[in-house]
Amino acid sequence: MANYQTDEALCLRVIDFSETSQVVTLLTRRHGLMGLLAKGARKVGKSRAGPMGGPLDLLCRGEAIFLPARADAGLGTLTAWDVRDHHPQLRMELRLFYAGQMVCEFTSLLLSPLDPHPELYDQLVAALELLAGPQGRRAVVAYMKCALTEAGYQPRLAGCLACQAAARPGRTMRFVAAAGGVWCADCRADKTAMKVDGSVILALARLPTPLRLRAQPPPREANSRALLTAARLLMGYARYIAEKPLKTYSLAPAVFEK
Repeated sequence: MANYQTDEALCLRVIDFSETSQVVTLLTRRHGLMGLLAKGARKVGKSRAGPMGGPLDLLCRGEAIFLPARADAGLGTLTAWDVRDHHPQLRMELRLFYAGQMVCEFTSLLLSPLDPHPELYDQLVAALELLAGPQGRRAVVAYMKCALTEAGYQPRLAGCLACQAAARPGRTMRFVAAAGGVWCADCRADKTAMKVDGSVILALARLPTPLRLRAQPPPREANSRALLTAARLLMGYARYIAEKPLKTYSLAPAVFEK
């Protein structure tokens, strides 16, 4: 008997597979990251009739009914999809769509298939809700930091890993991906390290999660240049961890620069 599963899901990637079907990458709340073949997904019409009750697009959130992949198969099967939020506001401005692409790729890069992270799922939902508002740029960096922590790679930002010197504005620090943290300029000179002002390290260490940003937005607007530096730091760290470049790395200036 077929073992159908139902879960809330976010669509992180969509590839056309045939004239009628797609291959999708979903982050589900209780089952984790999974690749599924969505048969008939491209036949959805205006009536939304049938099991695919709405568009199966990047950044969509909905309820998925699926058959998980067998042990000897790479893909499961998506049998039904009910859209709950298509995030139309993120499709009206290219910068916002780029930001959505960045967090989706970051998630796919760090998480292992079928490894549930319900807390991170909730953080991603909150981040996407914040993107079109005044906390949108903060939310992108905050989510990246959350994703690294959930994946077991929390960046160590309290101070220099060697001498414990605290980061402070005006003090040059170096983020060393291989160490997963920062060193002060006196303790390590590494050509592969990223030079960062201590003010950025302090702000990144104190940055709240997307859920907290949504509940208690900071009164001050974030510094766009500092956020761009922080995003590049975290994306560089993710690239080192996954040993794979992020295609969306080049989109960061368009997302953070005003």
